[in-house]
Amino acid sequence: MISNQNFSPNDHKGLTPDSYQTKVLANWADVEAIATQWDELHRSTGAAIFCSIAWMRAQMLSFGASGQLCFITIWQGDALAGAATLVKQRIAISKRLARFRPETLTGFVCQYTGHLEFLARDAAAETALAQAVAITARSMVVDMKLLREGPMRDKIVAALEALGMAPTLKIQFQSAVTDASKPWEELLPSLSASFRKDNRKSERRFAAAGIKVSVFRTGPDALIERVFAVAKRSWKYKTNTSLASSTAATEFVRQIWRVLAPKHDLVLTIFSLKDVDFGICMMLRCNGRWIGIWSDFDEAYAEFTPGRSGICRSFDEVMNKGDIEIDVMRRTHFTGAFNGQIYEISRLRAFPRNSLARWIVWAEGKATSTVRRLRLGEGGKKIRRKDVV
Repeated sequence: MISNQNFSPNDHKGLTPDSYQTKVLANWADVEAIATQWDELHRSTGAAIFCSIAWMRAQMLSFGASGQLCFITIWQGDALAGAATLVKQRIAISKRLARFRPETLTGFVCQYTGHLEFLARDAAAETALAQAVAITARSMVVDMKLLREGPMRDKIVAALEALGMAPTLKIQFQSAVTDASKPWEELLPSLSASFRKDNRKSERRFAAAGIKVSVFRTGPDALIERVFAVAKRSWKYKTNTSLASSTAATEFVRQIWRVLAPKHDLVLTIFSLKDVDFGICMMLRCNGRWIGIWSDFDEAYAEFTPGRSGICRSFDEVMNKGDIEIDVMRRTHFTGAFNGQIYEISRLRAFPRNSLARWIVWAEGKATSTVRRLRLGEGGKKIRRKDVV
């Protein structure tokens, strides 16, 4: 059981609730050793795919860890009650002082996509885990860049405040979630008139051009090679954000495919014209929740709006099949049409009391606001078109 495993020492005695024990996992082998318990906790909490063993294993095999693993786990006897996937590394806190790199507690987040979400069995475990995270962080800078909103995040903020670390939250982006229990034909009429009009135009263009739409729930690795071929012709490839932008990214996608395809926990939609693939959309399922995560298309075929069409066809495939919801991951001018529910992804930062890092960030913020006022006037805001017209 846990007493026989090689956990790194960390003294939380007397600082977390008496019924919980804290263990810090500093090596991936330590995580693999408790994979069964981790999977059970992940399944019971209904958490996102990004903190599943399968996702993190693919991340380790493809990208590795950006620093020293610092997975904080809490236990009740032999039962895993909570886990926070963190990493310790030295990070520059200012572009102007790049050589000053204090030890920082940050998130174990995939270098390609995803967000940070911690596991906790119940409200009591959330409180205990939040305290354990704060205690581990009290002598370090905290910088969790993609932390999902919710009770866990709020409790970590409160625990850091109790230690005098003055945490701050800054919203990075919002995500939109859609109810997956109804069929696509029922959702479509509830969307905006402009969206429905654009969708009808896309469907007519597809029919007139003879575009082939292929939908896969499983298949060989050869299908993934078709995905990469499209990704290399997308605008994202030029900005190093496509599925084929790096060897690590392609290997990561292959690893995820090999885990999820045999279980039919993915949907891949491919658009082709005259036997040439020009657009793809891939959605992944975990704990009854779909994530609309990867979409690429060849700009030469932009007139067919393959981005919109890929999401619509994928939604049609997965809705009303017994699943809970679809998360489009990032709310944009297009995905905002599916605003059944909205949640925020934030950056959480905190600094030890009276630390040099804290004073540097404070001084830099003051200097930036002063310069902005001098350049833009007392309001300190850029003049926008609507302010003048």
